[in-house]
Amino acid sequence: MSITMNVPPPPPSAASARVSTAPDANYTYTLNANAPVMRLYSTGPQVRGLQERLNKAGFSAGAVDGDFGRVTRRAVMDFQRVNGLEVDGIAGPATINRLLNTNTRMPSGDRFEMNSSRPNRTATGAPPVVSAINVSTDSSTTNSTNIRINNSERATGGATTLESARASISFARNIISKKSVLRAGDSGSKIDELQGLLGFSANQINGIFDAQTKNRVIDFQRENRLSADGVVGPSTMKALLRNSTETSIKNGSVLTRGAVGVDVLGAQIALGAGTGGQTGKFGPTTERLVKDFQSRNGIQVNGKIGATTWQAIEKANSNVGRYIGKFDAWRNGVRIGRIDVVEIDGKKVAAKTARKWVELKEAAAKDGVYLQLNSGFRTHDEQIRLYRMYQNGTGNLAAYPGYSAHQDGTAIDVDVVSDAAYNWMHRNAPAMGWRKTVSIEPWHWEYFGN
Repeated sequence: MSITMNVPPPPPSAASARVSTAPDANYTYTLNANAPVMRLYSTGPQVRGLQERLNKAGFSAGAVDGDFGRVTRRAVMDFQRVNGLEVDGIAGPATINRLLNTNTRMPSGDRFEMNSSRPNRTATGAPPVVSAINVSTDSSTTNSTNIRINNSERATGGATTLESARASISFARNIISKKSVLRAGDSGSKIDELQGLLGFSANQINGIFDAQTKNRVIDFQRENRLSADGVVGPSTMKALLRNSTETSIKNGSVLTRGAVGVDVLGAQIALGAGTGGQTGKFGPTTERLVKDFQSRNGIQVNGKIGATTWQAIEKANSNVGRYIGKFDAWRNGVRIGRIDVVEIDGKKVAAKTARKWVELKEAAAKDGVYLQLNSGFRTHDEQIRLYRMYQNGTGNLAAYPGYSAHQDGTAIDVDVVSDAAYNWMHRNAPAMGWRKTVSIEPWHWEYFGN
């Protein structure tokens, strides 16, 4: 005879009572309440858990791959915005706890589908944004232009013709070259293209730069530390292209020689190709650029841009802009060595100063003031040219070459035309380590540290 006794299980320990380490039955990956703070470029199993929960709640975080990229950051920001949290794109304790203890879902009308496949057709019937197609010239082609479009890559970005790819590239390059800008009130196929890059779904694309489009542009600009004015100029377009490239690669695309499209253009910009190299066509020059980058960064040298190479490219460009290289620095007429210089907001800035500029700009943005950078680091040749212009009466006041603070990397010129920018700088910049050192130049600031 056997006796069955109903014995209650032992109480959980204090640690297990606080945090359950076993995965929820509804989820494949674990996300713990005591997970470390996760931000752009974090990696690991907790990032997978974060991505999975965001995706299931309707906040598109991209592939559940444990790589906290910009798509995941965008999803975190959307979740924070919907839940009334500070919108910083960082998954800290408040964000994680809210995600673990809420059934909040992304409202269908507000979704920012930066990681979704682009629609094959816009609502207005205009050609879709072409992400990238792969073309090559060979004898097996069946059309009169001697161009082969690989069927396996037709669906990437909805591209079906080389003409569509070229149209998308032309649209983007016109903005980058300052031939045109896009702003509220504009309409037509160029706005179809813009809305596609912004992640609008097929039924949202209307070819009109309306209030929804402007708000989406402003959100994107703030996320990417750009002047949030709702106008699409060169800096915003470059950021949109890089975002498009990242989205496609995170969704499994690999850019190789022969590819054509805006994603190639985005990769060329991120790799630092000059204006002549920003073609949107992945030819031998771009392949060489990729191989050089891979060699410098210890990556398998194959000339292809896949997930590993793109992650390295993004890290090289993270936080303080795109790395340009080392330049001679001058102080008091003496060359003092070489410093790292990056491009940020379209200007050259010493890397150490660029970090502080970003902090300054973000602090101002929180107060509703948007600062614009007019000038940063100058090479010796650039200072010579400016000084000659000053002497000839064709330029502004300029220091004698070798004596400008712009040449040692500490100085920047900030656009203070607006009263808001001028007043904010004078109230707040000194406390953050900046000094206005030229009394007759209210725009000239130098970083000395706190």
